[in-house]
Amino acid sequence: MDRYKVSGDELRAHYPASTPLGRIFLDIERELRTENRVVCRYIVNGLGIEEKEEERFSNLPLAQIETLEYLSETEDGLLTDVLSGWLDALPELIQASEKLATRILAGQKEGLIKAVHDLVENCEYLLGSLTSIRQLKADSEDEGQMDSTTDRLRATLSEAVRHLEKRDFVQLAQVIEYDFTDGLEELRRSLAKLLDSEGEMSADGDAQREDDSVGGGKTSR
Repeated sequence: MDRYKVSGDELRAHYPASTPLGRIFLDIERELRTENRVVCRYIVNGLGIEEKEEERFSNLPLAQIETLEYLSETEDGLLTDVLSGWLDALPELIQASEKLATRILAGQKEGLIKAVHDLVENCEYLLGSLTSIRQLKADSEDEGQMDSTTDRLRATLSEAVRHLEKRDFVQLAQVIEYDFTDGLEELRRSLAKLLDSEGEMSADGDAQREDDSVGGGKTSR
């Protein structure tokens, strides 16, 4: 991930002092798109801002800006980071599923409904995130396998919710312990395989860029 910094004076040399910061954001993002890069975070006057705060900061006039920094990553790099994060989180989700199934079979019903809903919510968030990423990726055998796995997991989630609504806790425990955890483990293997293939493609691309470049040096910005 690269970090860029520009002073307010440098910006005001190109834009009127009354220009809203949102205009600068748009120009930065437009330029980065030509390089297949995205902004991960803005830092305004030394203060890191979350995505949900960008709209409020967008109204600031350039006259109030002392420094503007932003963290940038390639689209492929960002997607790889997200996939790696889920790969790291999946063992914990699998363990939580197994413990929940054990609780259900042991008749420990206190807080059970909330625990199941939390598990379903976490998995739906995972599947939604992977679906969004999948829309940005080209088709491949590994990604097709991941699609199939996520479809089965969605069906398993629906089945678990139906058993919960019917208060059929025995069937619910079996679905969570076997179908659900097996699906998560299969998804973990699919993600690991996909990341391995992404790493090989990235290494090949870096080697090709070095061959094509004059001097092969990296520019620091």
